[in-house]
Amino acid sequence: MANGAEVACLPHPVLADPRLLTKAAVAAPDSVAKLAWLQAHGTVVDERAVEFAARAGSLEAVRYLREEVRGIRPLSSGDWQGAASSGSIPIAACLHQAGCPMSHLAYVSAASCGSLDMVRWLLQVAHCPLTTEPRFLDFLVEKWGVPMGGTPVAKYRGKGWGVGEDSGLLEAVRLLMDAGCRVDEAVLKTAAKRGDLALVRLLHERGDLHVGDAVKAAATGGSPAVLRYIEASSDEWEDGLSSRVYRAAAQQGDVATLEALERMGCSCGSQRDAVAEGVTLCVQERMAGQGVRAGAREAQGVFGRET
Repeated sequence: MANGAEVACLPHPVLADPRLLTKAAVAAPDSVAKLAWLQAHGTVVDERAVEFAARAGSLEAVRYLREEVRGIRPLSSGDWQGAASSGSIPIAACLHQAGCPMSHLAYVSAASCGSLDMVRWLLQVAHCPLTTEPRFLDFLVEKWGVPMGGTPVAKYRGKGWGVGEDSGLLEAVRLLMDAGCRVDEAVLKTAAKRGDLALVRLLHERGDLHVGDAVKAAATGGSPAVLRYIEASSDEWEDGLSSRVYRAAAQQGDVATLEALERMGCSCGSQRDAVAEGVTLCVQERMAGQGVRAGAREAQGVFGRET
């Protein structure tokens, strides 16, 4: 949206959507001029304009909207989340001084962009409310965390960074845990199942890692690196080992995970259990090496299918 002529050439459905025009205006380098042009030409600025401007990191647009534009909604926690997601402390400070309501979800937004400075500011300066409900950390890790080199969860597929040693999310989780956020088994299982080794290590160092549950989650999720870490750093992992855990990994066809389990002394168990649970993968040779064999009919019906 460089000038009025270009806007006039836009398709009618776009011109009829004030939200699209508002988002485009606040994201422009000359956002205030664009917003003024829209108003001068009769466009109703979307009521969520302040949130859009905060997410775009435009302090000038935030100030202009608050001082010059009518019809937008009162400041809300959504505006806080917008400022936190942009990582802009000046915008957050502007909203804070204006009395914008705060929400603990602002921490999630700050962590999503890896802004440790924003997380610290929310904690230490704005004193943003922080829930100690364990589900909050689970929400943070589940929605924003991505294994290093992995794929972002579907809802936030544009966020390309993960829970790695140098990621903003790992340090954000550490800060929030230091501030009193509690951890439950859901956080642990999410981390172990997805192979977030750095987060598993953090939980282990803080004494929040139930090793048996971590072994089960890592085995079913196909996370051999987590299994190797647990084997090397703990002597309690036997609690999580069972033939059922091995067969769950076998159903996924994950040879690396099977190898990690075998090094820990875990095996498939009986032929009958293996067949009953539908071990349909290319692990027939591995099972045969452990003395587990299926009959001809079972081999054709169970082990003969490719994955």
